[in-house]
Amino acid sequence: MEHRCSPRIETDFQVLICQYNKPVAIGRVKNANRFGFFIETDWVVRSLQQITLEIAPKHSQTLQKNSREAIVVHKAQQAFGVELETLN
Repeated sequence: MEHRCSPRIETDFQVLICQYNKPVAIGRVKNANRFGFFIETDWVVRSLQQITLEIAPKHSQTLQKNSREAIVVHKAQQAFGVELETLN
């Protein structure tokens, strides 16, 4: 979430965090902008780590359509910021 040129939107929804196509943690997206998310979780990440985020809408049975590649750009205690690699 290093891009300050677009406004942040406060959110609160769950996201499944995957690495190498395997689920590793569940987090909550606390705010978002055009370029990325700020996610609260107890999972420990590294800077520049590549992850996949799967966001499930309330009435959707499939996650693959809502999967986004992301890279960790900011770490905080119990949270991290990601920049989305693919914008569809």
